Amino acid sequence: MTCSNHFLKGAPDNPSDEFGHGSGVASLVSYYALNLAPAGRNEGKVWIAGGRVLNEHNDSEARLFSSALKEVVEFFAPLGVKIFNLSVNARNLRWNRNSRRTVPRGSWLARRIDHLSKEYDVIFVVSTGNISPIDIRGSIDGGKNYPGYLMQEESSILDPGQSVLAVTVGAITPGTLAVGPGTLRARALAVENHPAPFTRS
Repeated sequence: MTCSNHFLKGAPDNPSDEFGHGSGVASLVSYYALNLAPAGRNEGKVWIAGGRVLNEHNDSEARLFSSALKEVVEFFAPLGVKIFNLSVNARNLRWNRNSRRTVPRGSWLARRIDHLSKEYDVIFVVSTGNISPIDIRGSIDGGKNYPGYLMQEESSILDPGQSVLAVTVGAITPGTLAVGPGTLRARALAVENHPAPFTRS
């Protein structure tokens, strides 16, 4: 069963995820809840509620994202939704020694998530964020190889990954072989089941 709603001022009648990221995550959630055995039965054990907060450009329309998130929880929590997956990070807000001193406490999305978690008795699942391929290449070219570059302050988790009450998840590598276009094959940076080269710490 699914339920969708929109929380964008610029698209008040369109709850569809035009960028595709939220829908992709929701599909993975439902996939792992299904019995895929040849004679398996599936009886709708998962209810996915989609709350559109980003536009087709993966942007929150210059609106305070924490306000949109509050509206999402206020709408869905009374319907019985208890787990909220947020696969969005603030790319310009890394959680490290410097930002903890210089960024005002009220600016962190993690703070709003902690407040909403307590007020509505819900759980958020958030991500650590990703390191871009360009930044990975820059670290390696600068002499910091995997996994050393994961420990740099530039590789620290992105807001809201530092939330105290959320479950924060990163990525692990599924294997040690990277396969590219055609017959191109290369060794992966990370060993199977180790932190992915693009995850954050």
